[in-house]
Amino acid sequence: MDLNFADDLYKFRQKTGMSQKEFAEKVGVSQAAINMWENGKRSPQLQHVFKIVDSFNISLIDLIPEMTRLKKFLEEEEYEDFIKPHNETSEEKCLLVDYHKLNDTGKKEARKRVQELTEIPKYTTPDQPPNQDK
Repeated sequence: MDLNFADDLYKFRQKTGMSQKEFAEKVGVSQAAINMWENGKRSPQLQHVFKIVDSFNISLIDLIPEMTRLKKFLEEEEYEDFIKPHNETSEEKCLLVDYHKLNDTGKKEARKRVQELTEIPKYTTPDQPPNQDK
């Protein structure tokens, strides 16, 4: 992670008026971790990045404005294992197109609803093929 991320993180935290301790509690890490992120000594894990953007009510792109920085960041977080193998279907692409039409409030609500669906077994177990009566 480069120093721009550290600076951006610090600036976003300052805008909210949160102390490092308050921010750490919100993200679920130690105050020392926040300090190291803001000083560019360490990078947050991807799971914490999502909590960071949620706590500031911003998009990931707001936190990491340049796409090249985003790709580099994701590579540091096992980009190959986490993102690349998932080839988007046309249905997923449509979902992303619709998602990008939403404002920040709508995007936050969409993420919340998708998270809720992932906790319901009937939506997470593989679909059964229809009965094929002969």
